[in-house]
Amino acid sequence: MLGRYDRTRQTSDTSSSRDLWIRTGTTVGLVLLCSCFVPAVPIFLGVLMIAALVLHAASRELRPFVDRVLRMPVARASTRHARLTLVGGAGVLLIISGAIGATTRGHLRSAWEQREGRREFVGQGVREHMQRANDLLAVGDVEGAELALLDAEAIADSDSERREEINALLERVHRSGDTDAILDVLTKLPQKEFETFQAGTSIPKDLEFGERALTRRAVELAVTQIEAARRLRATR
Repeated sequence: MLGRYDRTRQTSDTSSSRDLWIRTGTTVGLVLLCSCFVPAVPIFLGVLMIAALVLHAASRELRPFVDRVLRMPVARASTRHARLTLVGGAGVLLIISGAIGATTRGHLRSAWEQREGRREFVGQGVREHMQRANDLLAVGDVEGAELALLDAEAIADSDSERREEINALLERVHRSGDTDAILDVLTKLPQKEFETFQAGTSIPKDLEFGERALTRRAVELAVTQIEAARRLRATR
């Protein structure tokens, strides 16, 4: 009869210990997951657990209270020691994971701030180059504007919207000075539009750009290509 009682008690202790490990492992796992987002939580819980162990070892008067907080079972000394060891290990693990989480968050925040700072710096530089290009176009300095746009293009890799704007303006700058493209436009013009352009009373639609300096540049080049365009049109 006594042997059966001992076996039943051992089975109960084993089951209780197994349940303890499962509950503790699940709790620690969830808290470790929290350490990636709120590292102060595992650090705080780890410190509380270590403090509870210190009070448990240092004060017999407070030990019953600490036993209730730690939910220490009424069991053999070896079982209680195993639970205290588990609590201590979990506390240390929580503190370490919280510290790692805080360090990781700090690095990520620093990297994000640096990236945002660089993006703002690049954006400011691109805006300044674009403004300079527009100012130069306004006074008819197409070559200077092109250089400013190339400077903007060189640093606009992280701003896709600005890059598209720069590329579009650069493309208009290049087309306004492309002799072959302008000759092709004149060659393909309807006869009436070609004659009105020769007379200086109209400008072909394909030679009109959003910027006056570019339109003037294209028209000046087109005037020099009238004779070549006339010969090509005659052979069509």
